[in-house]
Amino acid sequence: MILILSSPDDASARLVAERLDEFGQAPTILDPGAFPLHAGLSATITGREGWRTEFGGIDLGQVASVYYRRPSVFEMPEGLSSADRDFAIGEARRALGGLLAALPAQRWVNRPEHNAVAEYKPRQLHLAASVGLRVPATYIGNDPAQATEFAQLHGPHLIAKTFQPTLFSEHGVPRTTWTTRITVNQFADEGFTVTANLVQQWIKKAYEVRVTVVGDEAFAVRIDAHSEAARIDFRSDYDALTYKRIDPPKAVLRRLRAFMARMGLLFATFDFAVTPEAEWVFFECNPNGQWQWLELETGAPISAAITRLLISEA
Repeated sequence: MILILSSPDDASARLVAERLDEFGQAPTILDPGAFPLHAGLSATITGREGWRTEFGGIDLGQVASVYYRRPSVFEMPEGLSSADRDFAIGEARRALGGLLAALPAQRWVNRPEHNAVAEYKPRQLHLAASVGLRVPATYIGNDPAQATEFAQLHGPHLIAKTFQPTLFSEHGVPRTTWTTRITVNQFADEGFTVTANLVQQWIKKAYEVRVTVVGDEAFAVRIDAHSEAARIDFRSDYDALTYKRIDPPKAVLRRLRAFMARMGLLFATFDFAVTPEAEWVFFECNPNGQWQWLELETGAPISAAITRLLISEA
């Protein structure tokens, strides 16, 4: 059995499911977020045997490979207090998450715990530098004096970005924080000391590249931005982007594979800036990054590569 763990509206997961069907390997698709309202859970362990787990009517003991995409959040019954809801979600996450982690599957793309570690941006930057990739000069902290000293060395052109996924809700309205140009004067704002900040030197870009690595295969797409907003953060203005498949330098690919091996990843997307001098600068890694739109824009056969990885022997 090949198991896809994702939300029902995930187009990337659906595309991989279609490819698996074409290979004659119809997958089982489950959304962990369907528990407890739409899918039941039962598991037992006895003696020296492992867990016998049934979720959503499926015997998970038969799973050979897992594609872990983007499950939805747990939906709890109406009428719970906020404290009870938080407790119930925490119990569900630890129970179901622990049972999924104990599956006998030989291959995960990727294991959730590996994704979680790989999402820490300070860890990413440290590891990228250690495998030989250039990273932007970066300051992390909330000390205005130290940040100002950093800016004097690496400014005056600086950007700020968040440590976590940038989609959030404010008063019920979805909002997003993109990468933002900042000045040294903003370090004096009271808000700077409230929490940790990630500040980097501005990298002058000729263009950007997203590299999607799937096992031993890699797909690099050049992204050219044609608006000011997109030149700062291409996610802010997809209508202003054009795309072209390219071959990345072999040295970059070698270092990305070293990065993935040390992170325990079989899939990841990597974002780079390429400077006017043709130097590749690592921005970040997303261990569960978006790729479907690049396949649609360029024909890069990423879904087929993921399918081959799932049906191959571990």
